[in-house]
Amino acid sequence: MDKKKTYSNSSRKIIAGIAAILVIILLAYFAFFGETAVVPLNPQQNDTEKPNSTTSSPLPTIQPMPNSTTPSVDIIYNVLTKPSISWNWSSDCSGYVQSDPRNVFLVVNLTIKNNGYEEFSTNPYYFDAVADGVRYGFDNRTWNVANWEPIELIIGETYSGTLIFQIPATAQSVTVDYMREYHEYTINWTKT
Repeated sequence: MDKKKTYSNSSRKIIAGIAAILVIILLAYFAFFGETAVVPLNPQQNDTEKPNSTTSSPLPTIQPMPNSTTPSVDIIYNVLTKPSISWNWSSDCSGYVQSDPRNVFLVVNLTIKNNGYEEFSTNPYYFDAVADGVRYGFDNRTWNVANWEPIELIIGETYSGTLIFQIPATAQSVTVDYMREYHEYTINWTKT
């Protein structure tokens, strides 16, 4: 019988502890959220309107900031295809890369302008060529050929460079895309 009583007392203590925690959570919730009010945006409200009879004082109307714009990134790009890439930086540094069989190099010249984001990364791993609905990452064998810089563009900055991809030679539809995990950007793409 003692064992049953001990178990019963332990159960009561656990239930009392859980109840106390729930009461604290409820009190905290009402302390933080209990007296907040939702104020609809009403740009036509003027100073002569009287507050609602259920409120004790008029609540301010939230107005949008003048001249505020939604952040965006403008990317202007053009593409051309080549069966091979060659370069000659100096008498000591030159090279030649042939595309894989049944592929071509897609040379993409981009101009990127950050219009309002704290930063926008030009890391080449965030860019893809999309050929007939299939994504292709940049060709890392040609990384130095195009002199692409992985930098963080701050608000108002512009960057121009070239990325090179390999896509099937038979691709009918080709676009460029940007995907960065855990980041969403409004990008205005313009193909020239």
